[in-house]
Amino acid sequence: TYHVLEESGPDHDKTYLIEVRIGEEALGTGSGHTKKEAEQQAAAEGMRKAKSTSNSPHGS
Repeated sequence: TYHVLEESGPDHDKTYLIEVRIGEEALGTGSGHTKKEAEQQAAAEGMRKAKSTSNSPHGS
């Protein structure tokens, strides 16, 4: 799920900081001028982390 961590800036130029989680585990964060943009960045970071963990010999 996506969680808004922060909204900053004036109403006409907001920046959102979004975190994506599975259960209680945070997988990634992203920022953008729309919630959708921030969610997409968070998802992309989460995917990069998941891939690097699955490729690691010590990953779970």
